[in-house]
Amino acid sequence: MKKLIIFLVFIIFILYTTKVAAPTYNTVRPYLAFSMSQESCINKLQEYNIKYTLVDSSNKNCPVFNLVSIKNYPNIFLSDPIKMSCTSAINLYEYLNYIKAKSITHLGTYNCRTIKNTKFISEHGFGTAIDISRIDGLSIKNNWENKRLKLAARDAKNFYVNVITPDDNAAHYDHLHLDSGLGITLPNLNFAKMN
Repeated sequence: MKKLIIFLVFIIFILYTTKVAAPTYNTVRPYLAFSMSQESCINKLQEYNIKYTLVDSSNKNCPVFNLVSIKNYPNIFLSDPIKMSCTSAINLYEYLNYIKAKSITHLGTYNCRTIKNTKFISEHGFGTAIDISRIDGLSIKNNWENKRLKLAARDAKNFYVNVITPDDNAAHYDHLHLDSGLGITLPNLNFAKMN
């Protein structure tokens, strides 16, 4: 599998240099989601006693396999329902349990859009990302130096491929971006310049 990923990264780089990378990446990326089968994932949701709704992902530009909507997790309050791939929703639940979060405020999950200033679809568009602005009432924007938030960000690296914090760039001054993407840094992207 690692060789396949390296090969795909190489192909994407080559295609990028010929201005074809974004459409190719956007087409191939949903198939590289490394997710559980729908049956296995639904069984896991039921095992965790998570109430969910299967959601149709009919957006041809941002298809998500096993898209679910969850209003709250057992013993964890969500500011708004989340909409994510089933595997990502389970991962989020396991992470929040690990950090012993009782509530989170988030800015969004599934959203078919590109990464700012690019034509590459964001991990939000693949249902693998969440932007968290508060954990147990602590604001990322106003309380970023709080040890609890710093530990939550550090621990996120055990659950997520990409963890972007206010320490990483100005675009994330008020939230943690967590995603289960491929861990690829796209070429020529300078997130520090993005507002």
